[in-house]
This record gives sequence, C-alpha cells and structure tokens, in this order.
Amino acid sequence: MIDTVQQALNESGLPPTALALEITESMIMENLSQSVNTLHALNTYGVSVAIDNFGTGYSSLPQLHRLPIATLKIDRQFISAMDTTDPEQIPTTIRAMIQLAHGFGMQALAEGVETTEQYSTLHDYGCDLMQGWLHSPAMPADEIISLLRDYDPQAWLNGLKST
Repeated sequence: MIDTVQQALNESGLPPTALALEITESMIMENLSQSVNTLHALNTYGVSVAIDNFGTGYSSLPQLHRLPIATLKIDRQFISAMDTTDPEQIPTTIRAMIQLAHGFGMQALAEGVETTEQYSTLHDYGCDLMQGWLHSPAMPADEIISLLRDYDPQAWLNGLKST
C-alpha cells in the first residue's frame, strides 16, 4: 500500500501532507498489527489518515490511541439521527465521540451534515470539520475545481448565519 501511495503522489506531484486517506475502523481492526505498521509508515511519509464510519463497527479504544490517526469521522447515521431519535441519546453519543477524538489528539469530522441546525449543534459541540450537502451537493470533478477556485469561506459562513 505504501508503494502505491508513494507512486500516486510522485505521478501527481501532490505533496504527501496534502493527502488524507480514509480507512474504515473495521478494516483497521481486521488486521491490527499490520494496520499499525502501515499507518505509522503513512504518517512518517507525511500522509494523514482518517477513520471513516467511526461508531458503526468494532473499535478497540486501547488500540485506537496507538494509531497515528489525524481525524475521526463520525458516521452520517449519527448525524441524520440527530433530528429523528431521542433528543438526548444521539447528542450525548456525538459529544462523546468528539471528546474522544480530541482526547486522542484527533480532529472530529461529522459526515452527512445537511441542515443549518445540525451544523450549529455540531459547532456548539466543538466538532472541528463537517461535510455534507449543506456545504455542497456531490458534483463532477471539473465543477469542484471551479468551486474551490471561487470559494470564499467567510461568504459561506455569512450565508449560513442569515438562514
């Protein structure tokens, strides 16, 4: 895997620090010793790693802190459940995940953020990063380049505050 990542970076000219790979927690736990070695090698090379779908599989918390993970992604099912389930159960779980990520020196990223209410609540909980349809719908690669070229985060935040 390391050779493939290095080759892709060399071919693209992208610096390793600009690449973040997402790996599911179940994939990491499937072969923990190999995962630890691979993740440390990626980290040494400068590539950051995010645990995707956190909270939906089996994680060993004693092992989690050993891994050089930059970001813990809170699965979209928790975010979508914010609006539909017990008003205390899901927010408590999400807050705990954010605190866990921060406690391990990771960023917390919520995926599947679709409403300003979800954004505000997650922001209040201290969530570092959010992705989802609230920010932008899925789009072809050529449109993403234009979006990034013209992106003004302050204008986006101002638009969010006015809704």
